[in-house]
Amino acid sequence: MKQIFKYLIFLTFGVAANAQDNKNLLLEFLTEGKRIDAEFVDVVEHPSIKEYSLLFRDAQVKDPKWFAEHLKKGQPGCPIEFDEKIMSEKDYSCYIRAWNKRKLVPRKGADGKAIRIDIVLTKESNGNYVINAKNVPISGLEYSPKTNSFTCIAGEINYLDKIDSPKESSIGAWSGYEWKGGKKSSLSELKQHIAIGRTANNKYGILIFSSIQFSGETLLAQNNFLIRFAPVKKAK
Repeated sequence: MKQIFKYLIFLTFGVAANAQDNKNLLLEFLTEGKRIDAEFVDVVEHPSIKEYSLLFRDAQVKDPKWFAEHLKKGQPGCPIEFDEKIMSEKDYSCYIRAWNKRKLVPRKGADGKAIRIDIVLTKESNGNYVINAKNVPISGLEYSPKTNSFTCIAGEINYLDKIDSPKESSIGAWSGYEWKGGKKSSLSELKQHIAIGRTANNKYGILIFSSIQFSGETLLAQNNFLIRFAPVKKAK
């Protein structure tokens, strides 16, 4: 069974849109040629949310089709909407309180220290831009301002839409842009998402990458990460 609750944390799954007049959206958050200090962060849920997650999972197992439609009523990355088929109003209130206790915690290495990385946006001779970050799967992805898309081994990752996530989202209020792509074969399907933006208080830049490979209902591989960095100052 797909692990729906994990990969719904970050992304909005917007509708595909056209490129925006060759505007380089990355330059709203990153500076060309400037090395930026960044860190991996994880969304850590409060332990009390586990019992309510089990109720959602039970509802999914009992009626997968209904549950899939119910998920569409809310925003991905935000609390799942209430329905008495899943839990009582009292339990739902407790679920929301547990949800609101989530934290963004810097990821630590074996030495117990936060894992730090450098991000550099470089311009290529063809006019495209490459995000370079050592030991990060997104490193080397090529971005074309002309088509407003990324290119990777899975093919083209196309622009979806703007993101404007509320404070209830798993990583709090933030805004930015999102891209989606992937490839499908007779054996499996690969879906990839990229998002970049900034928090509502302009304190942090946000860079998200999600890669999910599955065959039918079986999850084969999953790689999600969230990077936090100091963004370009927002134009007034």
